[in-house]
Amino acid sequence: MRVGMILDKEYPPDVRVRREARALVSAGHEVLLVARNRKGAEREERIDGMRVLRLPPLDFAGPRTARWLSLPVPVNPFYLAAITRLVHDEGVDVLHVHDLPLVMAAVAIAKTRRVPVVFDLHEDYPSMIADEVSSPAGRFVFQRMRALHRLERVSLATADHCLVVVEEQRQRLIGLGVAPNRVTVVPNVLDLADLPPAPEDARPPDDEVVFLYTGIFGPTRGLSQLLDALAKNPPEPAVRIVLVGDGEERVALERQAKALGLEGRVTFAGWQPHDRLGEFMASANVGLVPHVKTPHVETTMPNKIYEFLAYGLPLVTSDAAPLARLVDEAACGISVDVEDPERFAQALHTMATDIERRRDYGAAGRRFVVNRHNWSKLGAPALLDAYASLRG
Repeated sequence: MRVGMILDKEYPPDVRVRREARALVSAGHEVLLVARNRKGAEREERIDGMRVLRLPPLDFAGPRTARWLSLPVPVNPFYLAAITRLVHDEGVDVLHVHDLPLVMAAVAIAKTRRVPVVFDLHEDYPSMIADEVSSPAGRFVFQRMRALHRLERVSLATADHCLVVVEEQRQRLIGLGVAPNRVTVVPNVLDLADLPPAPEDARPPDDEVVFLYTGIFGPTRGLSQLLDALAKNPPEPAVRIVLVGDGEERVALERQAKALGLEGRVTFAGWQPHDRLGEFMASANVGLVPHVKTPHVETTMPNKIYEFLAYGLPLVTSDAAPLARLVDEAACGISVDVEDPERFAQALHTMATDIERRRDYGAAGRRFVVNRHNWSKLGAPALLDAYASLRG
């Protein structure tokens, strides 16, 4: 089968796209990927076993104009031309669209050749946009949100099959009227072969506990609540937090840490290359995923939670449904209402002071990922089953 993938951003580095492409290629399928090209990369190259076909780099336009011309919207002429090429010139057997913005463009062109469309929902896209908005331009945002919800409903109704990352998202789609046999959970589990090695014996001593967060510093990531909870913890044992990443909340978080007297206990490490992941994981005792409960957070699962488990780190997470379910199933940590400062502080203190519990949780989480919840044993088979049902 020839699979035409459509991505609304640059490639690489999207890890879900990479894992899915590798699985399809390994199963004997041919994969062609259309991707955005704001950085002026090669128009065509082979990566991860697939042909990557990038949009024109738009060198003729200024930076602002180029940004608008490359936006992944259903009427973008460059995306429409690229999708038409996949269907009419390359003769793909299926269009696999990653996330919401370009599904209807794919459906419109696919219908001309009766090519089925797979809608891969990395996120609850409208809710994700709502989480990311922090400006006061409310009227515009709400209008945009209504349009996105309408676009999602039409896309769900017209796509032939949907892929989601967690069961909670599958149930949401079924609630919106999608037939259960048209939704497959392809989880964001790890390909263990992609993990950078970790230095041995780099864990802090028992009298110094390091909590690690990796990712975006956004308004729903629970980092402000994390600092408030840390400030309520007693100074012993010496608890530190390392925040790897960046985002719009960084300046506010740095000010909050200073106001709470936490400057010596919180490290802002900035963005780090992926090959340093093992180094940071090895130098920590506990992984943090304190995402605040929102409709978006309640229907997704971040990649990083499996990274923490693969490196043997116990977890402290929010009690958002997918996170709490995983923590309970794997017996790998504590889930807590992060918007309750006292309970959040108690969870941090429990993890900091109970060495045996940390070790048990870490070992259980590692077994959970290695024995079953990884890409080769769970993710790839689910993806290939979905394609088999589509072909049937």
